[in-house]
Amino acid sequence: MERSPFRKVLQRSCRQELCLQCLRTIQRSVGKQVRPYNASRAQMTAFVREVFGELVYVTCRRQLDSGESNDGDRRAGGAEELRFRFQVKLLDAEQLFEDNRKHVLCHLWANEGGGRTTEVSKRKWFSESATELTAEILDPASSCLVLEVFARDPKTLWDAIRKLARPCSLSAFLDSLREVFSQYFRSGTAYKLVGRLESPLENIPCVGVEEWYVLKDTAGNNLESKVQLSVTFHSVASADISVLERIREHYALSFAFLEHNVEQTAEDDVARWSKWSDCVGRRGLTLLRQHALQNNMQDVEAHCCYLQAASEHRMKVNTQISFVVMYLLLKELQLELGSQGHRFVSDALDQLIQGLSDHINSQLENLHEQFYLEFELHVTDLSGALSVCALMDSMSPLPIVDSARTALQKNEKKWYESLAVSLDEKATLSVVAAMLDTIRAHHEKANQLFQQSWNETYTNIVMHELDDFLVRSLKPWVGWQVDAALTSRLDDSEEKTLDSIEAFSVIKTFLEDTFPLLNVDPEVLNVQRYREWFGSRVIDRWFDLASRASEIVRGFVAADDLFPLNADVKYSSSFVKTADAMNANVVKLWLLIEWPERACSFSFIDCVHRWVSVYSAAIESKTEGERRSGDGNNAAVPARLCVAVNDLMGILMYVQQIRPKIVKFYLGSRQGLTRFGDVDVRLQSVFGIVKASKDRLLDIIVWKLLPEVETRLDRVLSAQTTLAQEADVDGLLRSITACVTSLRANLEADAFEAVLVMLWGKLSTLLKQSISRLRTRCGVDARAYSASCLGLSVVIQQLPKCFNFKDCGGLSPAALEADVQARLRELKQVFRDQHGAGDI
Repeated sequence: MERSPFRKVLQRSCRQELCLQCLRTIQRSVGKQVRPYNASRAQMTAFVREVFGELVYVTCRRQLDSGESNDGDRRAGGAEELRFRFQVKLLDAEQLFEDNRKHVLCHLWANEGGGRTTEVSKRKWFSESATELTAEILDPASSCLVLEVFARDPKTLWDAIRKLARPCSLSAFLDSLREVFSQYFRSGTAYKLVGRLESPLENIPCVGVEEWYVLKDTAGNNLESKVQLSVTFHSVASADISVLERIREHYALSFAFLEHNVEQTAEDDVARWSKWSDCVGRRGLTLLRQHALQNNMQDVEAHCCYLQAASEHRMKVNTQISFVVMYLLLKELQLELGSQGHRFVSDALDQLIQGLSDHINSQLENLHEQFYLEFELHVTDLSGALSVCALMDSMSPLPIVDSARTALQKNEKKWYESLAVSLDEKATLSVVAAMLDTIRAHHEKANQLFQQSWNETYTNIVMHELDDFLVRSLKPWVGWQVDAALTSRLDDSEEKTLDSIEAFSVIKTFLEDTFPLLNVDPEVLNVQRYREWFGSRVIDRWFDLASRASEIVRGFVAADDLFPLNADVKYSSSFVKTADAMNANVVKLWLLIEWPERACSFSFIDCVHRWVSVYSAAIESKTEGERRSGDGNNAAVPARLCVAVNDLMGILMYVQQIRPKIVKFYLGSRQGLTRFGDVDVRLQSVFGIVKASKDRLLDIIVWKLLPEVETRLDRVLSAQTTLAQEADVDGLLRSITACVTSLRANLEADAFEAVLVMLWGKLSTLLKQSISRLRTRCGVDARAYSASCLGLSVVIQQLPKCFNFKDCGGLSPAALEADVQARLRELKQVFRDQHGAGDI
């Protein structure tokens, strides 16, 4: 109670005063309460004794008996006279509207004792509707309510009419007419008492319940007639009773019921309360509504009292009433206030919001001690507190949410200081990883709550505190790890280097999960430069370790038989294993670092260079036997040699795909591609290594084909008959087609196209050489070699067809047309130069 923000307004200083207000409220409560709460005044007195204890009760009772409370009333609002206005609503009747009776006349008053009666209230009650009567009473405890029902006697009026209708003298007719008018218009003589109800007010439910009552005659005997009525009342105070006084009493009674209900309920059940009726119970809520009614309290005033009581108790008993209660009451109070000002409610509300904000902030400053987010009840409680903050922020000019943010930041800073104790030079990677996981888990749970309540992530609120913690506490730890990796002995160098890589991965993963939760550019944070904590020297050590791992490639190639994996994949197993190993050891490391720093890029490319060089050399060494095999008597190309070419083409394409990954990081940096030039030059040298190895193997393939082609071409040139020449030309073309088809079956598309280009170049050169030899021969006897020229011309024109396939692949005739025409021109020139023989 001492921390109550309402003490100045409500003039509360101790429990005795609160109890005194409750007793004064109970003294003014009259009548039997409606079910389910039907406690009498004596039962209510016993209830207060139960809530506050015997000692406090006796003290307050003595104050009431000695008149101190009256003195307090006079100090608060001057002398007061409280009267109660009872409203009696007549709803239905039995055997009262018979014999064509259309209405009755009702009189209501109260006997207050000592011969005093209140003013009589009169109303006509028609059979098809209800009616309402009122009576104001000074002391309901000793008063009786009296209801009398009068009705006209229809027989008296009809008798006068029948007498008027009988034949009689003029004087008798006038007397009869006078009697009819007298019966109809004189109510005092036309109405007579048909029933009466008299009952002490203590025996009548005065809260609007509908009940039937039997009417009695003047002698007190029951009649057959019954009436159904309901009775309600509220107080009518003099102008001296202030609004503040009645609201103080209502607040006191609200708090008494709230505390009693908390003490009588299990803590787990209390934590699940979500509305005001849960907090005070249905019985208490019934009495509170009746008290508000009898004191002419507006709904906005009553709800303000409920909210004050809930807030007061929330501050007194830290983990009891749910903030959901306060949120709902605040929302209802906000709607009821609207644009209308209410002096007391506005004053109390300002203090309520400030006090509630201070209380919530004190809890948020100790968030980790107050709320365990793995417990559903604590999650609900914190969510309610955040929603209350957001609602109060919209109801008040005070910076409620901003002050709550400040409290959260203080809590986060204090929490990080406690975590930093474990980050010393001896802290292991597992300790750091566990600590970051703890922070991540806490942020994930909190982010859901804050996103729903404030439309902002918890991480964004405390991002600067997190940034300071990582820079001040985690950065030194990283420095120790880096120093250990750089200065370690040879026997544990690899272990220290792997630890530093794992530390980098843990920190990066944590930050990658954190940055998307921020509403600002992470560049404003110091932790964004966490790569610089490690530096290029240790990264060079990482890639050096990855380079040493390239020796496993030799094992892959040595164990490989250089056969395709299957009919669809023309690469060997060594290529697949090498590509996977490079992904795991080199490319994965580069993608982990993501740092477009020149020295770092050079280290990465040098590492790739090492792996590619080892693989290319191993493949060439593996195919050394294939180079020396074969005697040149056939055009068969070993499949293993084709697979080796495929592997080298595959590794070349693999390295080419690495380039966009490097370009991507440079494009995303501030300098863009301005620093990429030197890096790209070094990368192109890696391409050159693979291309050289690939070209050497392709050259072997082509040279294995050329001896057979040369032999058949010589046959074409030396054929003695046209028929033999045609057979030799057909054999040459078939041989080349068979070779190309074999290459197509064994080579990947890119390798196949490359070997065709090289083979065509070699064949074009071979044709030029044949034309040159033919020139020499024609100089001796041109006519003798005309058939040879004709056969060579046919070969030149038909040869492009061997390099093209109808379905797909190969070289297009258009790409070879220039070479074909050049060779034909050279062949024609031979005859023009010798004897002008004309076209072939």
